[in-house]
Amino acid sequence: MASILTINNDILESILMLLPYRDLVNMSLVCRDVLSVIKNPCFVSYYRREHNFPILGILWNKDDFFRSNTMYNYLPLYWTISSSAPFQRLDFANGPSGLFIVASCNGLFLCRTCDNCYFLPSYYVYNPFTSRYKVLPSSPSEKKRSSTLRSVSLAFEPANSPYYKVVFVWYNKTSSRRFSVEIFYSENSSWVCCGDGCIFPFHYMKSGVFWKGILNWIGDGGSLLCFDMDKQVTREIGRNQNSLTQWRREKKVNCFGVFGGVLRFIEIYKNRNAFDIYDMQSNYSSFILKSHCELEVMDPSDPRLPNGSISVLYMDDSIGIIILGEKIFIIDFREQKCEQWCDTHQEHNHSSDSFSVFQYIESSAEVCP
Repeated sequence: MASILTINNDILESILMLLPYRDLVNMSLVCRDVLSVIKNPCFVSYYRREHNFPILGILWNKDDFFRSNTMYNYLPLYWTISSSAPFQRLDFANGPSGLFIVASCNGLFLCRTCDNCYFLPSYYVYNPFTSRYKVLPSSPSEKKRSSTLRSVSLAFEPANSPYYKVVFVWYNKTSSRRFSVEIFYSENSSWVCCGDGCIFPFHYMKSGVFWKGILNWIGDGGSLLCFDMDKQVTREIGRNQNSLTQWRREKKVNCFGVFGGVLRFIEIYKNRNAFDIYDMQSNYSSFILKSHCELEVMDPSDPRLPNGSISVLYMDDSIGIIILGEKIFIIDFREQKCEQWCDTHQEHNHSSDSFSVFQYIESSAEVCP
């Protein structure tokens, strides 16, 4: 009997592999046996590889934390794939001041309430494709109210595991250890304290980017802080800068994330419309310069296209999406051309971190396993 079940599972996997992703999600509702096959990490990894899981689009907005009822813009990346905005506002949970996105990772979003009380925000893990969400229980440090929350990050790799993790980094100036890390494990819905004594320099803020089992924070000059999730240790990867002060006058890190499976950051120039693309080497030793891009402004007389006003929203090896002045441009690297896409319909404030950008992937991942 066991051999028959094995054969049936093999046949079932072969059939499921042929389905488009949206049909695969519908099939997961048929029965538990089908769902167990679809949730199997080996099947997920093979399916993603065979179907070239695309990032369908990006959600972005101006950085304005604690603003109620945050509105998100949506840009599809592939016109050949039917993709509409998953939402404009986050309204899946009742909050007095609304919700905003903190981080995204492989189809899941980490969100929090806009409550003004520093210690009382609620955090959620949300899957916009399935409209499912989970409220995170309060962490041990949050209950004690003796530390300052420095960073909140989301770690999820469905090819390796159906479970996600949420990482809190706390700072306590009265403690000799100063920094502590708490990790929420969705597998058993519990918090684990770890990483006591880890070093988190103050210029590493915001949320970390998850890549190859490691959380990464980008700093001034393109330096990188890495937190190994398994070993629970941090290390810093610096860059050889002749003068950090001079670098700050001339350049800034504008975009950081995983693009096309590669950990990448974009360094833009402040005095001209140019940028450099840096990729992390596969052995995690250092960033290497992949390419340098100079943009020729189509209409130099247009006051909305000033030099040094670039903001990069997305950048893989095929396409790039940038904001220049008040216009959005798409860069086609294969055709070596840059064309205006649309207007932003809002004034660009030219700050170094003007926009928050989140990648959208359709995922059937369970947020409440």
